[in-house]
Amino acid sequence: DLAVRFGRPRQDGHFSELLSREWTTPMARPDVAAKLQRPADLLEHTLIYDEGFTEIEPSATWETWFAQFDIDLAAAPRRLAVNQSDHALDYVIQNGGVALGRYTIAMESLRSGALAAPFDVALPSEAQFRIVCPRGRQELPAIAAFRNWLKGHVERDQAMVGAHGVQLRET
Repeated sequence: DLAVRFGRPRQDGHFSELLSREWTTPMARPDVAAKLQRPADLLEHTLIYDEGFTEIEPSATWETWFAQFDIDLAAAPRRLAVNQSDHALDYVIQNGGVALGRYTIAMESLRSGALAAPFDVALPSEAQFRIVCPRGRQELPAIAAFRNWLKGHVERDQAMVGAHGVQLRET
């Protein structure tokens, strides 16, 4: 009766409600993040490429992120490509480097302190998490209760991440 979908909002005749927006920003272990004072400092570290998130436009890539600062990414000596967003963050936590991390996937690691976001600039995505159900069913008591419960959990998670110093401004 109800689904949580990730992607661009669609107009397909269903009820659709925003649950969470997605954005990406550089993320690193706290010991690495402490060394990152300006965006160009990222070039001294291995940049982890998440090739699994590039099909969503606008694409959240290192090229796009660095372009905001007029930094030539060709100067980056070390790169590693992975095909899953969670693998990029797992690699960073275990081995160092910096990933352009997705907020919704990194939320728990940001909250626990395993990851840090050293800059307050994020790339927003048109991709969103949305609650979807057949139109008219969204107000059924069980569905309405679940929607409210789910939205409450997402709001609490987002507030906890903010309380740990992650306050981002979109570009």
